[in-house]
Amino acid sequence: MKSNKENIEIIDLITSYLAGEADEEQAHRLEEWIYGKKENKILFENLKSTWTNLEHHKKVQDIDVDAEWLKIKSRLQNSSRSALAEKFSSVFRVAAVAIIIIALSMGGLYITKWNYLSYSTADASKEVWLPDSTHVFLNVHSKIRYPKKFGRNNRLVRFDGEAFFEVTPDKEVVWKYSQPFAIP
Repeated sequence: MKSNKENIEIIDLITSYLAGEADEEQAHRLEEWIYGKKENKILFENLKSTWTNLEHHKKVQDIDVDAEWLKIKSRLQNSSRSALAEKFSSVFRVAAVAIIIIALSMGGLYITKWNYLSYSTADASKEVWLPDSTHVFLNVHSKIRYPKKFGRNNRLVRFDGEAFFEVTPDKEVVWKYSQPFAIP
């Protein structure tokens, strides 16, 4: 077993070598010690890895955050603001167009779908009474659609398939139909 003094000398030798302060004789002595025993080589590699990690950590700690922030701030101020504004301007234009398209689509969907009532048949016929008391007989595989406000100012019915209508007369509001099932 080595004495404490020998261990301290080896540690000092390793430290000098890793710090880049060892002369040729010290480097040669260290090499002899490393290759003298397998466990010496393992210990040296572990210490070298730890030293490298500490050096990296030290570099990170040596960064002057305030100075780096001033550099970044200076670069941002010196960069072309018009180019940055132009990029954002085009992005905002595209976003505005997309929002307008979505709003118009939702409005169209609201007008064409949510403001209408629809009935359809599959394998059996169906009777439907419209709000103006018009009686509709829908045949198999037929569809009918009319506005929720049917009968007030508008008596337009859209249908696809076969249907028989018993229309309630109203001289003020004309009864109309459209075939095939068309979206207004």
